Amino acid sequence: MSMWLHHTQMKSVGASGPKVIVRGEGPFIEDSNGKRYFDMIGGLGCVILGYGREDIIDAIVKQHHEISYVPPYGIASKPSLKLAGRLVRAAPSGITHAIYGVTGGEANEIAIKLSRQYFGKKKFKVISPWDSWRGSTLGALGASGITMRREKFEPLPNGNIHFHPPYCYRCAYEKQYPDCLLFCARFIEQLVKNEGPDTICAYIADPIHSWGIITPPAIKEYFSVIQEICDKYQILMVLDEIVTGMGRTGTMFVSELLRSSPDMIIIGMGLTSVYARLSVFLVKENVFDALL
Repeated sequence: MSMWLHHTQMKSVGASGPKVIVRGEGPFIEDSNGKRYFDMIGGLGCVILGYGREDIIDAIVKQHHEISYVPPYGIASKPSLKLAGRLVRAAPSGITHAIYGVTGGEANEIAIKLSRQYFGKKKFKVISPWDSWRGSTLGALGASGITMRREKFEPLPNGNIHFHPPYCYRCAYEKQYPDCLLFCARFIEQLVKNEGPDTICAYIADPIHSWGIITPPAIKEYFSVIQEICDKYQILMVLDEIVTGMGRTGTMFVSELLRSSPDMIIIGMGLTSVYARLSVFLVKENVFDALL
């Protein structure tokens, strides 16, 4: 992966090569020429606690001195149990279990696989918005809606259906809120009917679309409609909070603000401020039981 990034960057910036970042402190980063930058995007929206946090680094080193790895088969470590408990308590009502991964893409992959496992072979389709990113593994990439990232790897796994996200500024349906009566949300029911409700296992989307930039109109009402559709047709609601979670919108999860009860919540990046690679997949008990 690092070689791919290196050659891509070299091609895009010419013979001079990419900027080489050598250190970071707080919200600032510095390149190999000594030039300092204010990192307004926090890496890729993931360094939410700033660079050079000695307390976090010390905690990681301390844990490595105690034990670096515990396999996830019938045993656990104290920190993993403590974190799982805190996340479950902070999550919306009904969430009971935490499953660990390494990346957000892996967590989305788990969500897709678990949704299929929960319903069995007949309900296998996933609906998700265009212009969204789920991850680079094949299952997550199939659910992603960024064409330029998908097309080089097609044909992707089947069973992925996409819909236009709520975006009032450039509405794909050429309507205006509030006169539209949230057509973008209500249309998803027609999509479900057209595909066949008995074939769809999960709805996966970001609460705030396109890397936390585009907020649905009347966000509570929008997701209330989505919740009704998911409940009516027995579709699992999966909210990807990799970008919006961990306090970045004023609450631990955007899910807390919505009139919905997601079956699964995906978090990552900001969870550790990428001082370590970690993602978490939060899930309701009835869905978790499908793993047993």
